Amino acid sequence: MSIAPDHVFPGHQVHIAGSGFTPREQIQIVAYPDARVIATVRVDARGELRTAYRTPATAHPGTIVIEATGWSSGRVENGALQIEGHPGHGAGNGAVIGWALASGGILLSVSALWIAGSTGLLPKLVAKAIVR
Repeated sequence: MSIAPDHVFPGHQVHIAGSGFTPREQIQIVAYPDARVIATVRVDARGELRTAYRTPATAHPGTIVIEATGWSSGRVENGALQIEGHPGHGAGNGAVIGWALASGGILLSVSALWIAGSTGLLPKLVAKAIVR
């Protein structure tokens, strides 16, 4: 089975394709790890599966396994799909928070040096550090 694209953001559509099923048989498609039936479709006269699936807008970053099972042939095919995180959602939050904290720390340090330098305190602090 092929799933394209195989890396998407929540709420995006993927195309699922498979082959080797009995012509015109009914196929059940299930998404794991939730074991949720996402579609029941009929394959074409050549036994080929072609359908689309829109990932849930609330999907969390991680892997979804898509499994297609033929009702009369018993044939099973599967493939994996990677859900990526949005900035500000899921995996992206850590990077945004880290960036904000680092920026704040840099601004605070520069401000402290500027104040110390403009008040004449910086030379005294440097001299005290050298003496130690």
